[in-house]
Amino acid sequence: MTTAFLVSAMASQTVSAANEEFGTGDLPPTASDIAWMNANARRVGSVRLNNLGLDRLNADRLSLGLPALTLPTVPHGFEVVPPSLAFSGQSDTTAPLPSSVDNSTLPYFPPIGNQGNIGSCVGFATTYYMGTHMLSLARGINSSDPADMSTKLSPKWTYNLLNGGEDDGLHTPPVLELLLKNGAPSWADFPYANNRSVPANYLEWSRDAAVWRNAIGNRFDSVGEVTDLDTTGGRNQLKSLLSNGYVCVFSTNIYGWQYRTISNDPATTADNAFSGKRICAFAKDGSFGHKMTVVGYNDHIWVDLNRNNQVDSGEKGAFRIANSWGTGWEEDGFSWLSYDALKDTSAVAGADNTDRFPAWGNKAVQYIVARSSYTPSLLGEFTLNSARRSQIKITMGRSSAGATTPSSSFLSGAFLNHGGDFGFSGTASALDGSFVMDLTDLVQSSSRYYLSVADNTVGNPVNLLGFKITNAAGKPLGNAAIGTQGRADNSTARVFTSIGANPLDDVGNTAATAKLVTIPGSHAGSIEIIDDQDVFRFVVGVASNVTIRTTGNLDTAGSLLSQAGTILTSNDDSNGSQNFLINRNLEAGTYFVIVRSHASQSAGDYGLILSATPLPAAHMAISSQNGLVNVTIADGSTAPFAINNTLFSNVASNGAVSSRTYTLRSTGTANLVLNGSPAVQLSGTGASSFRVIAQPVTNVAIGGSTSFRIEYAPSAPGTHNATVSITSNDVSTSPFTFAIRGTATFPRDEHGDSFETGTRVARPSTTVGNINGSADTDCFAFALLAPTTVTVRSTGTTDTAGALFSSTGALLAGNDNASNVDKNFKIQRQLPAGIYFVKVVGQTSTVIGNYSLRIE
Repeated sequence: MTTAFLVSAMASQTVSAANEEFGTGDLPPTASDIAWMNANARRVGSVRLNNLGLDRLNADRLSLGLPALTLPTVPHGFEVVPPSLAFSGQSDTTAPLPSSVDNSTLPYFPPIGNQGNIGSCVGFATTYYMGTHMLSLARGINSSDPADMSTKLSPKWTYNLLNGGEDDGLHTPPVLELLLKNGAPSWADFPYANNRSVPANYLEWSRDAAVWRNAIGNRFDSVGEVTDLDTTGGRNQLKSLLSNGYVCVFSTNIYGWQYRTISNDPATTADNAFSGKRICAFAKDGSFGHKMTVVGYNDHIWVDLNRNNQVDSGEKGAFRIANSWGTGWEEDGFSWLSYDALKDTSAVAGADNTDRFPAWGNKAVQYIVARSSYTPSLLGEFTLNSARRSQIKITMGRSSAGATTPSSSFLSGAFLNHGGDFGFSGTASALDGSFVMDLTDLVQSSSRYYLSVADNTVGNPVNLLGFKITNAAGKPLGNAAIGTQGRADNSTARVFTSIGANPLDDVGNTAATAKLVTIPGSHAGSIEIIDDQDVFRFVVGVASNVTIRTTGNLDTAGSLLSQAGTILTSNDDSNGSQNFLINRNLEAGTYFVIVRSHASQSAGDYGLILSATPLPAAHMAISSQNGLVNVTIADGSTAPFAINNTLFSNVASNGAVSSRTYTLRSTGTANLVLNGSPAVQLSGTGASSFRVIAQPVTNVAIGGSTSFRIEYAPSAPGTHNATVSITSNDVSTSPFTFAIRGTATFPRDEHGDSFETGTRVARPSTTVGNINGSADTDCFAFALLAPTTVTVRSTGTTDTAGALFSSTGALLAGNDNASNVDKNFKIQRQLPAGIYFVKVVGQTSTVIGNYSLRIE
């Protein structure tokens, strides 16, 4: 298998824009870069939904008046299925996609950055944007605050470690490898400054062991690549990742972008907010030298590629792009790029193909998967003094306790004979620097751990001043004797330290460093020193009876804590044994267990066993019947829809009323008890315009249902909003809330003017209507349960015109007069199953009168 990774690129350049210089810096991959990508980058066969992707899909469907879907989801990080495991014939996602997403609006995406005139675009795209966003998404961190730089990863880290001591850009694969092996510290730990005139801004390395240790806590899990983005399958794979919350990076020639203006498609209002904005329609020149980040997409955006003022096939859809040239570039630092720009030749007839080239390098993007948490098992910390970091190569190793040479080893992602002829500060000075590498992948009991420092040039020797093994918090567990073998001059200095069985603090001792464990599950632990404590974190998915106990010969004591750190219960000895036992009913949530030795008097190994039995739990579901369709109402919904009866028909404000019936079901494993008084309550500015005219029963058996009815009886014209609230013993949705809305008019407009407020009618049916004047439009909605030939017509003496629309608002057919002398319209059409709308207006603005609408 070969990678589609970029094989053509330009060297770093700067470009002037708005009187400010901006760097680029995306270098072409070497043969070893390509080989690394082939060996390490995941390939995409299909993309499965996670919870965010499903929520976005259903929000898009509800906005179109379609019911929500119940589809299987996977946890974050498990969305990508490799080609060898993907379903036969399905190279892209198997789930539908929302029409648009923009991950830059999520709290995980950092503010737009400015690389200035330094060639650090790869550092910004991969580390600052993609790294920060993916890590924050996996760990639930809000990274949107521009004042809090502790939540954002430093682009200076990757750029300065890997640029070879020159401000000439980066190759992307080594950056991805560095993020996998060494992680990255926060911007606060290693701040970026975008002024090239200060060489330290692109040359200095961090010499602080704490910064390197913090970076390791941000090690990423894996990297991958989506290819063939000029095809529908490849594009849908990328859109699926974006819908699931991912952001990706790509190579481009920013200088070759050809801009147009986003046009307004008259058939939809979904693109109105973007009309008139700039968009890259296509690109020229096949050299690539800039790394950028794709954060979203929008299927509604139209760019008139052939300039014929018509929406042609292939002209719709664009990706949302983030750049690292500050908020003054394009649209506050973002831009749009047409789907069609990724093709060798435009798919649009008559489009300009002169000197055209695909806008993204090899039509591919790279992505990275973050860990929800990471605590290293063992760290190697060393201190060096050198004036030539380019001469240094670091290798870490492990062997059995009695050996003198390592049996397994790995190379650091940072010290690989690069960095230029500078000391660690980026100057010619030989200064001390303390660094930390992760030894977790080498850990075994009763082992000896090695540090090899190789210097490849005579002169400017490197001096090894110290090497120690520590736990994740930096606590020393073993120190190497350095002596005279700590100096390397065109030679290799190798030192080691041996530590016995249970050599490390295997479990963190605070909530922040707690080890995530499964429940049910068995887990091994060790109290290394008498005052050590081990903290475990576990998640209860549903309310359960949880048992936590220890096994083994170590006399242990344990405590159970809430997510907030409150001690819920503790136990020392269970029935005279040395092991503790905790049994407690817990609601769904995150909890901690602290394990200590009894009275902090001993050290040793133990086993921790967790088990859980789900408790009977009540659960509430609410729906409303709309014609023949029973439509679910989501808890917490704030947008009323006619389709689920939360949007009340227009009524007159002179005594007319409209009412809706809702069904409440007990879908859990225990009786549902409504404990509010009354059971259904109304609140909000418009609550006085509604009243509950039939309350539900308050104790609903498992699998049973009850109903309640709400009446809209406004006393004044206008729009009235209220919130329905139902409290119960359902701990996951109490109170259950949803919004309702009604609109009152005077005099009465018997049928709504829009799809949202239209009158629902059956088929076949005849409905009486009235055209009140030039501003009056009557709207109706009906549903088909199977493909049917439908006839829609008006009768009467009023001169009417009619139109038929799909559920998305697309015009299907229109008619004025069924014959040249007839004042009534008639539309006949073969339609598939679905929801449809009919609009009736007067033939001219002066028409007023009654009519009848017949749907057959």
